[in-house]
Amino acid sequence: MLADFGVVITCFPGDAHFAQASYLSVRQFLGPDMPICFIVDGDPQCLGRVLQDPNVQTLTRNDVTDPRLHATGFGWGFTKMVGFWHSPFAESLCLDADALVWGNVVESYYTPGYDFIIDQQRNYTDEEIDFWFFSTKKIQKYYPKFDHKSFRDRYACTGTFFMRRGAISLDDWYEAAMLQKNTQEVFPFGGEMGPLNFLWAYGAQKGTLNIRSVTYQIIPVDHSDAELRQYYSPESMKAGCIKPAVLHFCGKKPHVFSRSPKVAVMNHFRRRYLTEVDGLSALQATLRMCIQDVRFVLIPWLKRGVRKLKRMF
Repeated sequence: MLADFGVVITCFPGDAHFAQASYLSVRQFLGPDMPICFIVDGDPQCLGRVLQDPNVQTLTRNDVTDPRLHATGFGWGFTKMVGFWHSPFAESLCLDADALVWGNVVESYYTPGYDFIIDQQRNYTDEEIDFWFFSTKKIQKYYPKFDHKSFRDRYACTGTFFMRRGAISLDDWYEAAMLQKNTQEVFPFGGEMGPLNFLWAYGAQKGTLNIRSVTYQIIPVDHSDAELRQYYSPESMKAGCIKPAVLHFCGKKPHVFSRSPKVAVMNHFRRRYLTEVDGLSALQATLRMCIQDVRFVLIPWLKRGVRKLKRMF
C-alpha cells in the first residue's frame, strides 16, 4: 500500500446510496486495506454499515474550525474542498459520491510528485469555458494576468482528481469562492468547478502548482452504449475486459428503473452493496433501490417540473 495515500469520497445524505456503491468499487479494485475518508455534509450515519469498516473515517462540519472554509466549503460541489486542507492523507484520489473506481486507477494513473492529477478530455472553446467554468472576459477584470487560452485542453470535470493536501492556499480559494458568491458574473455555472479550474490553471501559469493532465474519467452519458458494454459494464468485468477509469455518473442521475448501459455499473455496485454489505436478499435490494430512487431522483424531478410550470403561468 502507498504511504500516506487514501481515497476521499464526498457525499451528503441525499446521495449516500451512491457513496456506498463508490465505497464498494474502491474495495473491489483497490483492495480491503485502502484507507477511505468520507467528507459528509450532514450526519455520517447516513453511510450505514460502511462505518463499520476499520479503514474508513469521516470528516464533517464539526471538524472544520476555519470560518473561511465554513463559508465556502459546504453545499453542492463545495464539500469536497474540505479535503484540500483537512484530508487525513498527504495525497488522495478524490471522488464525488456518484463516481466509481473501475480497475486499478491508482496503479494506472497516479504518479507521486504532482500537486494535482486531473482529467483531460479535449480542447474547450471560449463559449464552452464560459458555460462550464468561468467567463473568459469578465475574469480579466479581477485577474488581468490570467491567460485562459493556454489551458484549453486542461480544464476538467471535477468529479475526480488526485491531489496533494495543502497544495492550494486557503486564502486563494476563499478569494475565488467569495468572488463567485458575491458577483455571479465570473463563475455563473455554480458549484466549485469554475473556481477550482481557475485556480488550477492560474497556479500552473504562475508555476506554483505542478499539475499533470491525463485522460482517465469516463462520463457514461458521453459514450456510446457499444463502448460501455465492451469496456465499462458488469459483463465486461466478468469477462476481464476492463479499461481502468473513474466512471462518473454526473448530470442525469442513474436509477433502477433504467436498463441502459449508461447506468448499469452504478446499479450493479448499488445492488451488490445492499446484498453483500447490508445482507439483503436480491428482492429486498431491488425494493430498497426503488425506494431510494423514488425519494432521491423521481420526487425531486417532479418538484422541479412543478416549479417550472408555476413560472410559466
